[in-house]
Amino acid sequence: MNETPKIVPPPVLRARSPWCVRGSLQQERHVNVSIQPALTATGDPTLIKIALRKLFSNAWKYTTGRSPAVIEFAASPEGKAFLMRDNGVGFDPADAARLFHPFQHLHDNDRLAG
Repeated sequence: MNETPKIVPPPVLRARSPWCVRGSLQQERHVNVSIQPALTATGDPTLIKIALRKLFSNAWKYTTGRSPAVIEFAASPEGKAFLMRDNGVGFDPADAARLFHPFQHLHDNDRLAG
């Protein structure tokens, strides 16, 4: 009998993992960070860490000027995805299609760098 081999990636994400980005962030801001406990995911540990660092860094950058800034990381209600929410500047829904295209900058350079 020919069985297809199963690929089983190791479980890597734990709820405390996003805190790895805190050390590189400015400490003088008032930011309320909420991370849902007991989150887990399966995948490459390095890539998950990179994705989390980018998500948190982006939320941190775009909440500059908010006091307090609010950053939340949790599972979706269905538990099939993770959600990152913040009270940052946001974007115009008309620009949503451009969000994940390379070399796109949705915000005015005078307002925010990056």
